[in-house]
Amino acid sequence: MAGKKGLVLFLHDLGKAGLALLKRVSTEKSPSGVLRVKQGWWGASLLFLMAGQIEGDPLNTHSSASSGVAPPTPDLQGERLIRPGDCDAEKVRAAALQAYKTADIQAAAAVLRCIQDDGRHDFDQALHSLNALVDQPDLSLEGLLAIDALLPDYHLNLNAFSAKVKGVVTRRLRATKATDPASRARLADVLKRYSTSLSNLGRWTEGLESAGEAVAIFRELARQQPVDFLPGLADSFNTLSNRLSEVGRSSEALAPAENALYIRRELVRQQPAAFRPDLALSLNTLASRLSQAGRSSEALSPILEAIDIYRELALQDPAAYRPDLAMSLGNLAILLSEVDRSSEALAPAGEALEIRRELARRHPGAFRPALAMSLNNLSPILSRVGRSAESLALVEEALEIRRELARQQPAVFRLGLADSLHNLAIRLGEFGRSSEAVARAAEAVGIYRELAAQRQPGFRRDLARSLDTLASCLTKVGHATEALTPAGEAVDIYRELTRQQPEEFRPALARSLDSLAIGLSGVGRSAEALAPAGEAVDIYRELAR
Repeated sequence: MAGKKGLVLFLHDLGKAGLALLKRVSTEKSPSGVLRVKQGWWGASLLFLMAGQIEGDPLNTHSSASSGVAPPTPDLQGERLIRPGDCDAEKVRAAALQAYKTADIQAAAAVLRCIQDDGRHDFDQALHSLNALVDQPDLSLEGLLAIDALLPDYHLNLNAFSAKVKGVVTRRLRATKATDPASRARLADVLKRYSTSLSNLGRWTEGLESAGEAVAIFRELARQQPVDFLPGLADSFNTLSNRLSEVGRSSEALAPAENALYIRRELVRQQPAAFRPDLALSLNTLASRLSQAGRSSEALSPILEAIDIYRELALQDPAAYRPDLAMSLGNLAILLSEVDRSSEALAPAGEALEIRRELARRHPGAFRPALAMSLNNLSPILSRVGRSAESLALVEEALEIRRELARQQPAVFRLGLADSLHNLAIRLGEFGRSSEAVARAAEAVGIYRELAAQRQPGFRRDLARSLDTLASCLTKVGHATEALTPAGEAVDIYRELTRQQPEEFRPALARSLDSLAIGLSGVGRSAEALAPAGEAVDIYRELAR
């Protein structure tokens, strides 16, 4: 059937028309800012394709009686079991079991819709059946791709299932050993999205490997056919930058972010409507990488450009782009705070929080982590402008959310939990609640120490930062001698990190040395304090040149 063949090729081959049209009519951004297939026309089309109900031109998204393409009628087995708005737990379990027993993709789609839209029920048994369906060796590759097309890029209850589906698709594609450009591009695209799914589960190193392979494949393809495959290469560069950042290799993460932005500016010049959302995403990514490199002032220009684009897009399609607007506003607030413009940071931080509160009320599984992030980020900004009581309330709310999330998925959310504990320790110290601050700081140190055992620079940096905070808290409660131990350990970690990445970590090493010198002097060990104090001064002098 011509329609079937055209749709499959359109969705899964990253050719000239495929990439441009897919981005223009069938993509949206997740809370984390990564492209995903909409759960609208294309998701439904794949399901009807599986049922053999699409004829004619599948690219005609505005079907009418005169077009020769009859609008598909949703007469699906899954819909008979579960009607929209009626996600009864027993019906969902029954539909999932039917999906498993009969390889009924339509029933699986109805189950996935309920898991995303209904937060009232426990759907573990339904997910167990869907996992068993994906494990079936006789489930076709097209069936797997249809399921994958219906999965959001981020949802607390579906992240593990999404990673599994993409992992199975990747293995199936490898097994074909196909070498033609379209098949290679299809594999690269799945690898890129698999990378994001692995990241959502806290499997950052594995995600980095998948992203790197996707870049390698698209780079090779783009050399031969740049018009067809440069968009895929830009997507993969952006994903690679995020994965490198997550494992603490932020200095390496800058180049792929710049590469993605360069390609996307060229694409926007050719097809602005198709590629402006991707340009905004790359601008946001570059701003984050510049911030991590200590170049926050330079990061302001790209983040402001990204916000302008997202504001315009959000007016046209709020559901798709308001999450991205909130992300960029939050990043702008952080950057303004980093360049000592905290008063100006309040407005974008507040707007980001307002958007994410609304999103989290409607879709908690997708947006509660982002809400916690906004609460945590706004807290120190409020503190810097003298609104300490509000600052404390926000970080306590963030901590409450992150404790719950960490109980559900510790591998993913313990890092965020540690960040909020560290933030709360500082805020409690500002209120003179030093004993409570010590407890929170010590808990943060424990989590960071566990994560830092992986020897990733990002976690080692966080551990050093929290050790400095713990030392300060201990000093405030009269345990100045005890505070020297975490202060000294922080210096040792920053020395190690500075040897690896001097530009990024020398300022932090100087601050830590300064704190250690003050601590030594405070307990009467002034002679020992001279060496770290002198070293700190030397670093500050060099930085000032």
